Amino acid sequence: MFFAFPTHDLMDENKCYNWLMEQRWPGGKPTCPRCGEADRIHLHNRDQAPIEDFRCRTCKRVFNVHTGTIFQKTRRRCSHAILILQGFMQGKSTNLLSRELGCEYDTLLKLRHKWQASCAEQCCSEPGFDKEATVELDEMYQNLGEKRYSSSRSGGSAAAAREQKTGPRNL
Repeated sequence: MFFAFPTHDLMDENKCYNWLMEQRWPGGKPTCPRCGEADRIHLHNRDQAPIEDFRCRTCKRVFNVHTGTIFQKTRRRCSHAILILQGFMQGKSTNLLSRELGCEYDTLLKLRHKWQASCAEQCCSEPGFDKEATVELDEMYQNLGEKRYSSSRSGGSAAAAREQKTGPRNL
């Protein structure tokens, strides 16, 4: 799945909220996460502008754009939520992301774990997925043991090169 993050609009909370609404409910019409009702939904509350709370008239559930996502009960601004998702999808480390966004490392790590579990669950629920097969979900560290630059020496290891240089020096 590919998301195009609206980086030019990230400073405008209303635009971020509208983008999240469109990603959550394509077409912009919210549906109840409990019963799936789409027609009997009305605006309930606007205390956390621009985030609006909706109430389902069928099951009486109150919900918003964050309900049922990793941001449920976190009270994050929409722009902050988008920047967190963007950092996760770009493969930024949790430490770097927490420093960039000025938030707690532990809180961000819990969000990352929720996001990874949600992605794994969504992947496993797709039609045609063989649950018995072994699947590698984390390809982020595929080059973890490779050297960044090739050695300028021909043959021999770095340890062998150090051993040769440990003798007395003539200046």
